[in-house]
Amino acid sequence: MIKDSFLSVCEHSYNLITDFLNESDPENELLTSTQEQVRKSYDILFESLNLYKLDELSISYNGGKDCLVLLIIYLAVIYDKYQNESIPRDYKLNALYIKNESMFQEQDDFIKKSAAKYQLNLQPFRDTMKRALHKYLVQNPCIKAVIIGIRRCDPYGKDLHYLQETDPSWPRLMRVNPILEWDYHQIWFFLRHLKIEYCKLYDMGYTSLGGTNNTIKNPDLQDGDGYLPAYLLDDSEKERSSRL
Repeated sequence: MIKDSFLSVCEHSYNLITDFLNESDPENELLTSTQEQVRKSYDILFESLNLYKLDELSISYNGGKDCLVLLIIYLAVIYDKYQNESIPRDYKLNALYIKNESMFQEQDDFIKKSAAKYQLNLQPFRDTMKRALHKYLVQNPCIKAVIIGIRRCDPYGKDLHYLQETDPSWPRLMRVNPILEWDYHQIWFFLRHLKIEYCKLYDMGYTSLGGTNNTIKNPDLQDGDGYLPAYLLDDSEKERSSRL
């Protein structure tokens, strides 16, 4: 079986995004608002690729719903910018995975599967974020910016900007935060509307993924003896009820 080229993978995402943005249903407020978020994130990522070379950027990826949305848009932007340039067929996209908690097997399996599917050069680090970034930059000194799937509602997300340098005591990097203003329902609308495969833990009632020692099925999704999938959570404020 011949593996798709990296640009072919990017082209698939580009076509998904283009078709999504061309949809029209004025009565569907969630579609309209999600399209607006995609356009904003797209522009931020395109600006980042104007500021930095592709090899100077890396994406933080842990297989969660937010960074998956971010990855799909990033791949589309890469195709938009580089479709007429020569990128090696077997090129792998810079990516890092910072894990300092015990892993769910389902999440680990999905990370491996999706990293292969989207052709990521995913480097894992089991450490604090600060130390992991330092190690990553030592091993990859060309990296100047990291693309992160943080949202405004996340811890430490309240005061962030779309492009923001790390604090002075941290490894020197530009943080790119393209999905800051997305909300929970927009994330799920995007993934399900575009039929993007995601980690099966979300269908088991988990709404926010951490480690096995601090993550539970969301109590607000309990349905008799089972749990509803994450995308059926009505109150987005309860997203992190999955975390202890």
